[in-house]
Amino acid sequence: LGSRRMNRHPYSVSIDIDDHTGLLWLLTSNLSASSGQGLWLEARDNTGAVVVAPIAIDSSTIALSKRLRSRVLVAAGRAYVTVGSRVAIYDIASKKELGRYRFSDSHYGTSNFPLGIAALRDESKAYVASERDDAVYVLDTHDPSKPALKTKLDTGAHPVAVLLSQDQKRLFV
Repeated sequence: LGSRRMNRHPYSVSIDIDDHTGLLWLLTSNLSASSGQGLWLEARDNTGAVVVAPIAIDSSTIALSKRLRSRVLVAAGRAYVTVGSRVAIYDIASKKELGRYRFSDSHYGTSNFPLGIAALRDESKAYVASERDDAVYVLDTHDPSKPALKTKLDTGAHPVAVLLSQDQKRLFV
């Protein structure tokens, strides 16, 4: 392991490793106006070199507290990003947003705080841990342009992370 200087000034970082490519994906929230505020997603190889130029995920209009809680999952050429009260799905090759799901439930009018995210390899479902709701939302992501709520699993324990077993038959919260 080593360290590598970033060209921006990240205030928070969410990391995922793509199992297929071995690339390290970084979702950063920036505060410095000179380096572009908002959320940025980039990929680095095992030397730390940037191999996918930063993708603007969201502008600085999103409240800092929501950007700091954002998470990323990269799977099968897609990036799933939680921010505010939504999950956005991006195509990595085109650097375009494919679709987003906005949570309609809220905790007394505040954000649901979707945090951890996991997705099936076949891209049919995504599991989103929502801390404030004490639940995991299961989203149908067959059509990434129209992710839809499939079900809500009550956890009762402020979930912040989810992980699928290797065989994808069990979900750990």
